[in-house]
Amino acid sequence: MAEDDLLPDREVFRIAVAGLLGFLLMESIARVLTLVRFYRRDEATMATTEGPDSPARRR
Repeated sequence: MAEDDLLPDREVFRIAVAGLLGFLLMESIARVLTLVRFYRRDEATMATTEGPDSPARRR
């Protein structure tokens, strides 16, 4: 924060900025974890539907 002297000198402002940045970080982490969970679920579904007798395996 190069222009720190231009910002309000209140602790509430700094807490709000830190809270918003923390929210963005946690939202990004939650999004990645959700995508990984969906990927693994779909991967497990594909593994169970493509058994040894499935038409996709016979090719």
